Amino acid sequence: MHSESIGETDWESVFESPVQGFITLVEQAQTVKSLKQCTSLIINNLFTRKDDSVFRAAYHDALDRFLPTNDSEDVDLSYCKKRVVVLLRDIKKHRQLKSAEHTAQASMASKEAANGAANPSDAEPEQPENRNLEAPPAMPGLTEPELEQHASESAAESFDDLLQIFADVFWEALGERLKALYLPIEQKREAGDKLPFILSKDFATHFEGIVRLHLVPAILESSRGLTKMVHEQPEDTRREFLSKYLESRNGRQVLWEKWQDAWQEMTQQKSLPPKPKGKQKKSLIGALSLKKEKKIPAWKREKTPEEWQAAVKEIQRKNKAAAAIWSEISADTGRWFPPEESDNTLLMNMFARSVQGLQKQNSGLCQIVQQGDGVARLLTNFARGKDIDLALLAACYQKPDLFYLKKNALKEMMAGYTQKDVDRGFAMVSRYLSSYF
Repeated sequence: MHSESIGETDWESVFESPVQGFITLVEQAQTVKSLKQCTSLIINNLFTRKDDSVFRAAYHDALDRFLPTNDSEDVDLSYCKKRVVVLLRDIKKHRQLKSAEHTAQASMASKEAANGAANPSDAEPEQPENRNLEAPPAMPGLTEPELEQHASESAAESFDDLLQIFADVFWEALGERLKALYLPIEQKREAGDKLPFILSKDFATHFEGIVRLHLVPAILESSRGLTKMVHEQPEDTRREFLSKYLESRNGRQVLWEKWQDAWQEMTQQKSLPPKPKGKQKKSLIGALSLKKEKKIPAWKREKTPEEWQAAVKEIQRKNKAAAAIWSEISADTGRWFPPEESDNTLLMNMFARSVQGLQKQNSGLCQIVQQGDGVARLLTNFARGKDIDLALLAACYQKPDLFYLKKNALKEMMAGYTQKDVDRGFAMVSRYLSSYF
């Protein structure tokens, strides 16, 4: 595939392109099985020569050792992806090194030919490339601290220059989803009449500052391919390029995954790993047995007490930082009803909501409630099979007289649901407006 043109291929784009780069492909894997299949296919296509068999075997062996064999609940797919990414970037660096060597040799040969310095009959025959002399760094031997070092490398030299543009474009996308909820609602409230955070323009401004400060840099640092593509654009077109990328299907999917990773890492608490049990003593019969012990895969190996203590300390540090950021997001300023702990996932998932979808739901609910007759039946039919909790909350605050003050369409609608259904499907409406139904 690519191995035949080492001196001409743009290996950075082959691996890092956010559109169809190898790393983008593996990051889209939804299971360990698909992750392994995708990575194996990449390895097979990268090492196609006859003398590549050593490389193929080494990398396939690495996959077998650090990827679990099934998708059980305790498998950390995100961590598996990070290890595969490190593996692929090891290969990328080796390919880039060989490419640079090839270019330098070609340049030197060209100069010699131009100067007439070399007589073809006297020239030494070109030595065939011995690719076994400089194998790419082996992934299986990497320790967790080394993995962290790979993950934290800077994506581009001009990171700060791109940060402002990326922050503006990213917030425009996320902010539009919040705006679809709060824009139709009167924001000026009488004393004591606060809005739920999700419907408050002031909260959106507060949230924007935190996203720009903490979340956007984390997303950008993990998006090497995207930063490279942006830096390749003329400066006056970079913002437009980013906007179009975010509007594309692939761009939305990639950034949705990056946003989830950053949000979970920086606002959610992580469980501590179980304390290692230590090596169990063998029974007398077991000690006398000649049966060989099975080799334990690296991913399943129990941590040493020292490794466990280091892991616990690092998770505690991250949990403390995450708690501080969430505390900042959920701070009670007195200007809106602040988010609760259960709203963490709701805020994360706002990026995945459709602006048009929220607007259509809100508009549809407001139209129904103004019809007068059969409102409860129409609202119930409209809600069937849809997640309209936020849109209904926004519609209620947009037209309170029709929904729950002078008329009570909301009460009529909710009468058709059990309390369990209300708690599950209309959690936000129930939290703020349950006294009306």
